[in-house]
Amino acid sequence: MASNATKSISGSFSSAIGNGMSSLINPSDKTYYILEHCVTSKFHQMGEAQRIILDNIEIGRDPRCQVRFDEDFKTVSRRHAAIVRDGDNWKLVQISKTNSTLLNGRRIDTEWYLQNGDEIQISVNGPKLRFIIPDGNNSRMGTINFTQRFNLFAQQALKPYKYGLIAVGACLVLAIAAIVYLTLFVNNVANDVKDQQQMLAEAIEDNQNNAEVVDSLARQLATMNASLVNINDVAQRALRTAHRAADNGTPAPSAFAALSKDVYYIVVTFYYQGTKVLSCSGTGFLLDDGRFVTAKHCIDFSYIHEQDLDDNLAVLINSAHNYQSNDVEYKLQGISGNGDYIEYSYTPQQWPWVTGNTEYTVGTVDITDESGEVISFPIKYSESTVGDDDWAYIILGRSGGLAYDAEWSSNLSIGTELHILGFPRNVGTEELMTTNRVSPNYVSSKVSQNGLYNGIIMLASDPVDHGNSGGPVFAQRNGKLYVVGIISGKERLGFRNGNANYDAQWRSRVVPISALADFCDL
Repeated sequence: MASNATKSISGSFSSAIGNGMSSLINPSDKTYYILEHCVTSKFHQMGEAQRIILDNIEIGRDPRCQVRFDEDFKTVSRRHAAIVRDGDNWKLVQISKTNSTLLNGRRIDTEWYLQNGDEIQISVNGPKLRFIIPDGNNSRMGTINFTQRFNLFAQQALKPYKYGLIAVGACLVLAIAAIVYLTLFVNNVANDVKDQQQMLAEAIEDNQNNAEVVDSLARQLATMNASLVNINDVAQRALRTAHRAADNGTPAPSAFAALSKDVYYIVVTFYYQGTKVLSCSGTGFLLDDGRFVTAKHCIDFSYIHEQDLDDNLAVLINSAHNYQSNDVEYKLQGISGNGDYIEYSYTPQQWPWVTGNTEYTVGTVDITDESGEVISFPIKYSESTVGDDDWAYIILGRSGGLAYDAEWSSNLSIGTELHILGFPRNVGTEELMTTNRVSPNYVSSKVSQNGLYNGIIMLASDPVDHGNSGGPVFAQRNGKLYVVGIISGKERLGFRNGNANYDAQWRSRVVPISALADFCDL
């Protein structure tokens, strides 16, 4: 936290629009920053990285605030604080007269310059935000493609001002109409130029014996050819820009409501000799080819997290699987967002799932058989499964399902926005008990690295929680959402050291849908 600032703030619809338009049209010299949300609210998920492209934004409960908290946050004022640009720096400004704002735990009276990594707290015991400036040139607005800048412009400059949004919407309609008119105009001009070219060519032929006239006409023809190329180039660039903006907007809420009918809250129960021993919940989803997909560790308890099993239960499960005991039965039960119900039972001897094949052994258990012989069996844990192996599917043969793109999932570009549906922390159980229905939770993140890293899709944040495992990850192209990944849970960043604790940092693990392509026809 650096010295306090002095410059006053001002905010209005016109300044927001002007500043936002500058980010759209001339992004090369402008920078942006990220506000990482440290709590979940109605409008933002914990871990969400909100990119801010405006020079002046407000934080509070008022609908006009670019960073908005819901009414459950009683100590957050309607217009609580602001972040404004001051030259090459950013500063936090106190607006509220009743509730304080803290920066790295210290209360600010008026305003203070922000440093990369600073923690902003909106009132004592209120929600926290992390102020982040991307490294180096990554903070340049030009690193964000036009479509994403337009989406951010709409969210931050247009959405807080409803009446202004109507006016700008009218302007956009006029702009699109202008593009259509421009295209028609260019086509007419191009046709005129072609007619002139034909006339000149005929004139050249008629004056072959007059070298001076032929030379003059040839120069005119060359000029017209160049003009035609330029006109066509301008028209094509304008149309490509318009089409990209129309095809890659932010998905509407209704789009996710439609998808939820194929996203299932699942509970898998392990029975031994007819007695329920253990059950776990997660997420699964139906593809449009009739396959029901989830994470491998959700349906095979020999891959369950070791911290969830005591030694006796680990021995029971692993020995039952290795012996393919008749005493073991699994039952999968699931319900989707529109109430579609599935139930499927299976045993180690009649295993219906197609799964990733790699096994990663982290230890053994000793089993004494009936003759007294001690046999060692491997113990495998899901959080030790690396790469793209934590997936499973069965053939249900149901109609409908989600569209997917296997090839694209292995080649996602950095910055691609990802949309995740699932049932974290048994939210499905709570909904069933209280409302007799389920609806998946939504979180989002972005791709942090081109392509795959060790077989997985790298995320820029850690948005998922236990229970999201097995859920679908979507990306949008040409206005349509496609499944590109499967949530494989969370992994610790660090390495095992005997039984010592892991590094405390976590990373959400996403298996690309292309991982299934090696085992089935996708």
